[in-house]
Amino acid sequence: MDGVWAPERKPDRRVLINVHTDWCEFSRQMDSQVYPDSAVRRVVAEHFITVGLNADSDRIVRFRGQEFTERALARRLGVRSYPTVVFMDPEGHVILQTNGLMPTDDFIRMLTYIGSQAYDRVDFAEFKPEP
Repeated sequence: MDGVWAPERKPDRRVLINVHTDWCEFSRQMDSQVYPDSAVRRVVAEHFITVGLNADSDRIVRFRGQEFTERALARRLGVRSYPTVVFMDPEGHVILQTNGLMPTDDFIRMLTYIGSQAYDRVDFAEFKPEP
């Protein structure tokens, strides 16, 4: 989940930003248990550009033509706890932000909800992914 988002790449895909820290146990669990799951990887590959953002890092990244440290960008995105997943549309507007360790099945449901653009049609509580 590493990289810097450039909107000219794969413009039809949503963006998944995995905001984490090295010290957060829940961030490590998402990285070791949830993201490696084959179903998660399949949905992510089909629908998303992925970016990893370490909220404790001073590494410089570009976002919307501006340079930020990863720490500053996490703050600008309103991240206050870890892990946080920020979903954006292809233009870089936030669709949804979710915090904390999420069970794999719930995460797949959320990925499918965002990736299929169901958020334009139905509330997440009512969303039922097609088998």
